[in-house]
Amino acid sequence: LHRKNTRYAINTQAMLAQAVPYTVQGVSAYGLSLYDLLVHLCVHIDKHFEGGHIQMKCFNDIVNLLRKHADTLN
Repeated sequence: LHRKNTRYAINTQAMLAQAVPYTVQGVSAYGLSLYDLLVHLCVHIDKHFEGGHIQMKCFNDIVNLLRKHADTLN
């Protein structure tokens, strides 16, 4: 997300400020908020398409996120 040659103006500082704390196997960590995660996945898949490397896993991640959080996402 922080590449200089990107077509998107993404405020990564704001994403980090909105990060959500988690505990994973007893270790404290942070993850992107729901909307920031969706933005990240969309930009990531665009990067693969731009480079000619279509990745179905990215589609699956987006679909799973949308299905799981259908009631939350606007």
